[in-house]
Amino acid sequence: MIAKNAPEQTEQLSQKLLMETPCAICAARTDGNHSLLFANRAFFDLFGDMPEAEFPSDGLLGILVRVAPKDAACAAREAERVASGDAPAASVEIRQCGRDGRQLWTLVRMRRVVWKEAILVCVFEDITARKEAEEQARIMEEEFRIAVRHSGKIVFRYDISKETAYLSEEAAEQYGRDEIRNLPNLIMENGFIRSDSRVAFLRLLQTMSSGTEPTGSIVLQMNLQTQKNGYDWYRVCYSILFDRDGAPSQAIILLRNVSEQYERELAYKKWAQTYAFMPQNKMMYLEFNLTRNRFEHRRGELAGPLPDMADPTMEAIAGYFINEWVHAADRPKMKSLISRARLLTAYFGNMQIPDLEYRHRHENGSYGWVRVSIQMLPDPYSPDIRAFLLFQDIDSRKKEEQCLQDRLRSDPLTGVLNRKAFIEGAEWICSKMTEGSVCAFVMADVDNFKQVNDRFGHAYGDRVLMRIADTLHSSVRSGDLVARMGGDEFLLLLQNVADKDVLLAKLTYLREQIYQRVSSDIVISCSFGAACCPMDGKTFDELYFRSDVALYTAKDGGRNCACIYESGMRPQGYLFGMDEI
Repeated sequence: MIAKNAPEQTEQLSQKLLMETPCAICAARTDGNHSLLFANRAFFDLFGDMPEAEFPSDGLLGILVRVAPKDAACAAREAERVASGDAPAASVEIRQCGRDGRQLWTLVRMRRVVWKEAILVCVFEDITARKEAEEQARIMEEEFRIAVRHSGKIVFRYDISKETAYLSEEAAEQYGRDEIRNLPNLIMENGFIRSDSRVAFLRLLQTMSSGTEPTGSIVLQMNLQTQKNGYDWYRVCYSILFDRDGAPSQAIILLRNVSEQYERELAYKKWAQTYAFMPQNKMMYLEFNLTRNRFEHRRGELAGPLPDMADPTMEAIAGYFINEWVHAADRPKMKSLISRARLLTAYFGNMQIPDLEYRHRHENGSYGWVRVSIQMLPDPYSPDIRAFLLFQDIDSRKKEEQCLQDRLRSDPLTGVLNRKAFIEGAEWICSKMTEGSVCAFVMADVDNFKQVNDRFGHAYGDRVLMRIADTLHSSVRSGDLVARMGGDEFLLLLQNVADKDVLLAKLTYLREQIYQRVSSDIVISCSFGAACCPMDGKTFDELYFRSDVALYTAKDGGRNCACIYESGMRPQGYLFGMDEI
């Protein structure tokens, strides 16, 4: 049973519902200005309080005209289309000014309804938040595209189950298509990936298919340049998208050519391997940023601790190290070697920095030999240049080398210099003599040595030669030279001889030190002949000849004698003088 006043209550309820509906609604006539007939509370909340008596004289059309200029014509045109019956309904997104003065985005839905007369019903929905989110997403997408374009990266979506790649706009333009089917086989069979990287590539595909690692990266050698031979290093980064069941569905893949950076990383790792397994107490490694003039890192215990500095520049650290741990005589060449300016010049000039061996002071005050090697590499992750200084303890090897050199330069029986080493040393000393200085070239020969060998044997004769060599060596100064030329012949080079009287006294002393009676009829003794440089000659051959002449003169004098060369001296047996040969 329906109450008598039911229609009236229903109409009131309808009016109430229309007024309180949380969506802006209005109705307008289809006359010239689309005069407003009705607007609910949400409409006034959206556009501002507007009593019915003060509705704009130009009606709904006036409201639509007062939107943003870019949208006004479109909104008015759509309203006219629906009002005239050309279209039953329409919708348009427009920017309008809200009650608080801020710009709103509204979605306007319009429909023509016939009720007593044709009217235009409009619903306004505030879509500002959605449009702002869309704009933000658009900006972010554009920023990403610009970043990708300028970075040279390749970005695409990979359908894991279909094995199909969907390229981005930039990648599609580069490769002439926006979709690549059967991507794994295409890459493997057409030489896009180097054989060394194939196993890693297949492992990457397996990882993405299993979904065990949602994100990851790997470096592969690939040829993705359509007009280029050879392979570049690419870093492949991926992120997996899972479906509602948690299965891996899609992967967003980014490829970036990292050839230059990867080559730097390989060089850096290779250099690091040179010292990775060295004993810490036998090495030290210093790393500097040459570009920024900054000390970066230290490893190893060859030297003591470095000082704490507020601004540890390369010059400050290197200066402290040189003054504390480098022998004074080696400091100038060390300073020159690790000069920052020199290293930068060498790097940009593609010049090799030679290794340097220097004497290093240990904690106990002793010195040992250390070799420093310098490697300069570009930083893998910045434009800076780095210098790596590797200090290695080579004292044992240096001593072995010195020992070997001594053996090569020494007479194996007596330990004094051999003929070759003496000649080299004598010629070098004579070439470096200053004006007014005199050197004596002395030849010594054991008297009657054959009788000693015949009477006592060669082993005894060897001991005699060793004693004579020790006597000669211990009787001269550190800068003088003593050598065994072979058999029973010895040579001496005495530097800075004052005059011939002093020289003769020295030779007499040597004779007396060597003289020894070993039996009633055999005496160990030496005869000496000397020539002076530069008066008697300046070359080894000249001095050797004239000292030999003086020696024969001493032998003729009865042995166990000493004689200094005089001009015109020529003993028996010589047909020509040195100048006549």
